Amino acid sequence: MTVTPGSIVLEPGVLTRRYTKVDRLTHTKPDVTMLKTRMPPPFVNTRLRIEDDDVVAVASVPGWSRRRLREALREAGFDVHERFGRSA
Repeated sequence: MTVTPGSIVLEPGVLTRRYTKVDRLTHTKPDVTMLKTRMPPPFVNTRLRIEDDDVVAVASVPGWSRRRLREALREAGFDVHERFGRSA
């Protein structure tokens, strides 16, 4: 996942690309949703919702990267909406 001013680019891994036939997603909407759940292990408990036209994906990052991701998104001009909880 790459965050630049005005866009978030997600390039899925080989297995995901093979299964979904999606090579790249580019999120350019000004709003982005960050989800934090309490149940999964900390190395996958922060997720970012990526929307590219009619395709929606979720990128997972470690919980210890959440603050840095939030700051990068805000610096890139995104309005970050965070949701917390078991089913976030």
